[in-house]
Amino acid sequence: MFVVAPAAAAATITVKLEPKYLVTDSVRPTVTISGASGNSTLAYRRYNNGDCEGSPQMFSSVSAANGTHTGPDLQTGNPGPHSLRVSYGGLNAPCQPFLVQRKVTAVTALPKNTFESSERVEPGIALSGGLGNAAGQVEVGRWPAAGCGPGKATSVSILPVTGQPQGSVNLQDGSLGTKSFAATYSGDERHTEAAAACRDYTVGAFIRGKVFEDADGSATADAGEAGKAGVVITLRRPQGSTATATTIETGAYEFFVTASGKYTLIAAPPPGFDKTTNLELQVQMVASSVGEQNFGVVELPSTLLPFATAAPQVTGGVPTLDGLEELSTSSEGFALIRLLALGLVVIAALVLLWLIFAARSRREDDPF
Repeated sequence: MFVVAPAAAAATITVKLEPKYLVTDSVRPTVTISGASGNSTLAYRRYNNGDCEGSPQMFSSVSAANGTHTGPDLQTGNPGPHSLRVSYGGLNAPCQPFLVQRKVTAVTALPKNTFESSERVEPGIALSGGLGNAAGQVEVGRWPAAGCGPGKATSVSILPVTGQPQGSVNLQDGSLGTKSFAATYSGDERHTEAAAACRDYTVGAFIRGKVFEDADGSATADAGEAGKAGVVITLRRPQGSTATATTIETGAYEFFVTASGKYTLIAAPPPGFDKTTNLELQVQMVASSVGEQNFGVVELPSTLLPFATAAPQVTGGVPTLDGLEELSTSSEGFALIRLLALGLVVIAALVLLWLIFAARSRREDDPF
């Protein structure tokens, strides 16, 4: 009678190794042996390529049994692809590739934080921490709001990397508002991936115009007509808030706005001046700057200037007149003054005619 002994279970080995390490990290594999009937030689071989080809470097060989074992430090300090082959007895574990990399940092910068809609918005992008032979690419993404979110960025450009990113990026998209961007580096076999910090920037447009002394009353700023300094212009934004600007020596003013919508401009003529154009203008802002938002004013004749009519105190039994209010300097006040002046002229003419008529009547009644 023959008795057949059951076949012995085959031993298995499992190797755990991370796919990437920094040049400053320890590279120690973990090997688990199971199903072994005794001790056998556990060997570690490291290759300076990613596919366990060529001549290996023997790091260690020890006698080991079932259990979990920590291998030697495989770190070489040389960035690039490496691989590990572990053998136990007559068993060879699959080749384990891993990368040794230098840590890279990505940095972005803008020349300023606020741009006019007609300007290019070109960030500087730099990589640091590499050996100068970095490859891969940098992708630049833009968000339509501050803070790089919410949602996914719009890819603006992908720049190849040869040591540093090559080429330039223009973030300008032709719309107003506060936006944000970030740059990410893909990394390569010798260099880690990297992401630059999010950066905000603002795109706006100008509303420009002038206040001019409209000498000919044409309501148009003609050649030779001087600007009027010191005039306050009020800007009413679409959401209702306001801002003010004062015209400079040339009569010019400007506002920088960062949102599209309908804006209202209101001018206040200085004392002694009346308007020759509308004092309120509306501007629809989309993306581009707008100019020629002009206001015309004309100096009033001295006889029509507002004045105080308070009479002086008179002694000697003559009654004292009460002071009258100063007349308005608005356009309606000036119209009232003109009407009163015309009325006084008419009254004076009527009185003169009456005096002439009375004199003639006396001569006719008294022939001597």
